[in-house]
Amino acid sequence: MPGGLVRFIRRGGAFVENENYLNADIFTKQFYQPAVEILGPCLNGIIFEQEYHVKNDRIPISKLSLDLDEFFSYGPSMALSQQSYH
Repeated sequence: MPGGLVRFIRRGGAFVENENYLNADIFTKQFYQPAVEILGPCLNGIIFEQEYHVKNDRIPISKLSLDLDEFFSYGPSMALSQQSYH
C-alpha cells in the first residue's frame, strides 16, 4: 500500500512516524493516477484497509475519523463505477 496510508514506516531498521500519513495528494499522484492510467476501465474499485495500531499508539477515534474524512474528501472521486458492490 502507498506510504501515505501507512502511519509507521521502517527506516534504518526501526519503525518511525510517516510524515506523509493520510496525505491525499501523495496518494493521488503516486498510487491512484498511475493505477487509473495502467488499468483504465478494468479498475472497478479500490479497497482501503486500515493498518493495525498498537493500543498505546492509537490515534483517538474522533481525530482519526476527522483525518479519514479529510483524506477521502480531498482525493479524487472514488466513483470508478456506477455499480454497487452489493
